Amino acid sequence: MNDKEKRIQCKRCKSYIPEHYNFCTFCGLRLKESRVYTEQTVSLRTFRKKYVISFYLRYKWKISLTPSILNRFAIFIYNFEKLCDIYNGFLEKFTHLEGVLVIFGHDEFEKDMAKKIIDFSFDVEDLIEKYLGNILEYGIGICAGWAYFGEIEVNNPMSITALGDCVNTSARLGELFQNKKYVCADIFEATVSYFDFEHLGKIGLKGKLEKIDVYTIISRKKEIVKKEFKSFYIERPDVEDKINKIISEWEKSNSRTIFISGEAGIGKTFLAEEIIDKLEKKNIIILSLKGKENFENEPLYPFKEFIVNSLNDKKFHFIKNYMQTFLTMIESKETEIKDKIIFDRLKYILLDIFKIIIEKKERVCIYFDDVDRADETTQNIINFLNKKLNENILFLMTGRIFPLNLDIENLYHIVLRPFEFIETKKFLEKYFKDVKSETALEIHNKTAGIPLYISQYIKSLLIKGQDIREVHELPLSFVSFVLSPIQKLKDEERSFLEILSVIGELDLESPLVKMVEKEIEKYLPDLIAKDIVRLERNKVFFVSPLVREVIYESLPSKIRENLYRDIIDTVYGTEWARKNPYFVFINSLKVKRYDIAWEYGIKTLNNLMKEGVGVIPNFIFEKLEEVMKNYEIKPMYMGEYFYLRGRYNFLSKNFEKAIHDFHKALLLTDESDKKWNEINLYLAKAYIERGNLSSSRKFLDDIKIQDEITAAKVYTVWAELHEKRGELFDALIFMRKANKELSKRGTSLSELKLKLSDLLFWTGNLEDAFHSVTEAEKSAFMEMDFENIIETQKIKIFLGFLFNDEKIFEESYNTGLSFSEKFENRVYSFYFKNFMKILKEGQGVNIEPDINKDNLLREPYIFYSLNFNKEAFVKENLDKDILDNPNIPIFQKLYFKTIISISKSDNLSKDIKKVMEEIFKYPIPIVHIFILSELLRYFKKIERFDIVKFLLRNYIYIYEDLGIRIKKEEWKKGFLNNTFFNPEKILEKV
Repeated sequence: MNDKEKRIQCKRCKSYIPEHYNFCTFCGLRLKESRVYTEQTVSLRTFRKKYVISFYLRYKWKISLTPSILNRFAIFIYNFEKLCDIYNGFLEKFTHLEGVLVIFGHDEFEKDMAKKIIDFSFDVEDLIEKYLGNILEYGIGICAGWAYFGEIEVNNPMSITALGDCVNTSARLGELFQNKKYVCADIFEATVSYFDFEHLGKIGLKGKLEKIDVYTIISRKKEIVKKEFKSFYIERPDVEDKINKIISEWEKSNSRTIFISGEAGIGKTFLAEEIIDKLEKKNIIILSLKGKENFENEPLYPFKEFIVNSLNDKKFHFIKNYMQTFLTMIESKETEIKDKIIFDRLKYILLDIFKIIIEKKERVCIYFDDVDRADETTQNIINFLNKKLNENILFLMTGRIFPLNLDIENLYHIVLRPFEFIETKKFLEKYFKDVKSETALEIHNKTAGIPLYISQYIKSLLIKGQDIREVHELPLSFVSFVLSPIQKLKDEERSFLEILSVIGELDLESPLVKMVEKEIEKYLPDLIAKDIVRLERNKVFFVSPLVREVIYESLPSKIRENLYRDIIDTVYGTEWARKNPYFVFINSLKVKRYDIAWEYGIKTLNNLMKEGVGVIPNFIFEKLEEVMKNYEIKPMYMGEYFYLRGRYNFLSKNFEKAIHDFHKALLLTDESDKKWNEINLYLAKAYIERGNLSSSRKFLDDIKIQDEITAAKVYTVWAELHEKRGELFDALIFMRKANKELSKRGTSLSELKLKLSDLLFWTGNLEDAFHSVTEAEKSAFMEMDFENIIETQKIKIFLGFLFNDEKIFEESYNTGLSFSEKFENRVYSFYFKNFMKILKEGQGVNIEPDINKDNLLREPYIFYSLNFNKEAFVKENLDKDILDNPNIPIFQKLYFKTIISISKSDNLSKDIKKVMEEIFKYPIPIVHIFILSELLRYFKKIERFDIVKFLLRNYIYIYEDLGIRIKKEEWKKGFLNNTFFNPEKILEKV
């Protein structure tokens, strides 16, 4: 170093530092204004949150610091700073006793930044080796994440700094020393293709509550190795059905054109390739073209690329000369495609090429991926070919939007939608077993069901070896993917998006419009054009949920808090808030407005209870418990809370918890309150479900019957109680009473009619059962009660089968299957899918492993349908589960006891009288028929004809009695001809 060079004095430690240095080499104080900001970026200079990569070089000296060593260190820092400029890093601070911090991405986050920073770390090691040799031990920590970056003091460029978890983590990683480079899991994931790493496992770092995965960088890879990621195809049935129908029509007649559109990452190409794969299996020739943005100025490039790739393909040898002619023309320096003569020659050569291929092959598919990225000339030729090639051609095209230049008749436009929740869950389960619904829902919401984002999320977890059950922040690959479009926005546009990121979805009819009225008018059209936000159904929302999350994360917590407070103040008490209570509930929790949160949380629950139970109500109950810990609730409001929670648990079939909640609700509810009767009624029903009939009676007796509706509900529960005891005729009497009470009001409830139909069926009043279930079905459709619609089909399908009425059977079968699949009820889907096999064909079926057997056994119609497969139940040792289960009706247990006796008894002949006595203890004709059918088969098989005659006498008596109750002759005939009920047919069968 030249001693004569000019020096300046550090204001902190008073040391004299060379004038061209930006920092004091002794204490690290910044001596000059930073060059990180220009005059044009004044508004960005304030302290704000940014996604950055933090590089921290930590060191400890092995020898004493002499002036000579400090001079060498000063030279090192001088060169280090030049290196930072080369790599566009911001040298934030350093001291000769602690370390050096560099921030990357403060200005613009580049796509391959992580790789660039690791390259930087290798250069830093070379600098250390050159200037400091082995006189210090160092550690380099590299971490990606959010940090506050900017001027702590506004308009003071020397106050620029970076603070946050990302910076702290990189510092702690550097403190592992040992002359190694340490990175967090996200940096590892982003660069594993370029460098070799060693996984040190999960390490606890100072200041972090949980251990994190830490990797050391070993070396650069000799060859770039990008790990293959296999993405699975998940069907979207509505889309598949449309496309299959179009292709089926094409195979029978002339050409068709399918255009698949959708936003980036929606799976257009993946779907098209799946279609192509199916076509190739049918030996259909595929001609593939591809549009590329970088070749927009090279006309006809997609055709040129296709011909180059096909020239040496044996299956196209018969048109090799045509292809060669086209290439020679298009590659000639004299060719000017804008010249009409040349353009016409080229397009007719292409027409000849495609025509000859079509003449040779029966069916041809021209597949054009990303047709919207093709140049205008190519798109004009597509129009020409589409009109001229009108036989045996399927044009399959994909693109984000339909190009204006394309002029195609009879176009079938398929707009590809994102995955629905169940499809996201299926996709996740291809990689991870047993994904919880809550986890799948979180990922579905984060990715908006866009397949590319979901697969990227999965890929990130697989590379890092992380479990999907762990809670993860957005990976670096996601953040870098969405930062680019945000960084190019104007400051005012960014401010509008920050407000929108907190609101989530802006309803243009809501009071919230007041907060951003000017911004909507000024910036919304541009942001829609840039594909950052979308306007649909009068609502503004982010096209990508990831963009929203990145912008939201960039907001300092204080700004977020103020925005949430403004949101609540703007909407509270409005008509819009009454219609959207969940929005108010969630936002009030953000700013701990617990009074408002409680009010709108209860309103939300009341709304959701009308629609059934799911993941969201459970989440709301958890949040309301948080409110209760921080806010004193009046007893009357607590009563409503426990009543709602009891209903939720009751509908979820968690009867123990429901009983507990309803008891609390009863203590907090006045007898004059309308809910008093409701709570007693629910308690009675819950105790019936648990098999405690005496407690159920007590609560039924406590109900004050004031009107016909209450009376009908009470009689219905009495009917359930008698049904549980196996007293079906007593239950029927109460259901008739309930029906009579309702008829006084001139009203009908599908649930009550359904219960009456059910009891009429099992007591053998089959014609009455049919009329009742038809009325129940009408009521269920009027009430839009989809679960009761399914229930009515279960009874109707059985009646249709018994009466040999194909029309009733088919209609009920199709309706039941459609609704059960629509509402994803696996038990009902199983039932309807297998009904024909079980009843019409007499085949046993295997129960699918993920179907809850307890729910299956509680369904009487399903239970008896499975009689051909009873051995499977006995083999699985389910007899104890069934006989000890209080939720399974007594007459079903009776039937199963008989099955067990047949399967396990060595000498059932000796016990037949005891068995018959137990059977006839309960007057349930239809069940008697099922049981006697099983016994007849068994004793015919072991040739005990004396017992067969005894059983037949009982059997004939029952079915003739049932036959008398069926008034219509054709129904009687159908019933008596049925395999289950005709003794002669049963004996023939066995």
